[in-house]
Amino acid sequence: MIDPKKLQCYTMAHRLSGYASGIVDKDRHDSLVHMLKKAAEMLEDVWVEYQLSLPEDQRVGEWNA
Repeated sequence: MIDPKKLQCYTMAHRLSGYASGIVDKDRHDSLVHMLKKAAEMLEDVWVEYQLSLPEDQRVGEWNA
């Protein structure tokens, strides 16, 4: 069973990353874009660490290869 908090980290990482990419095109503040991308990376790192802690047969997505 997937840890729902870790899945939320993964989902939020992709939402933040997408939002940051969207505002780059609108000439917004570079520091805001950088902060959003950094937060996304940190949240995704939580997911990666969690996936690597699971046995291979319990990993989700690309980790299940």
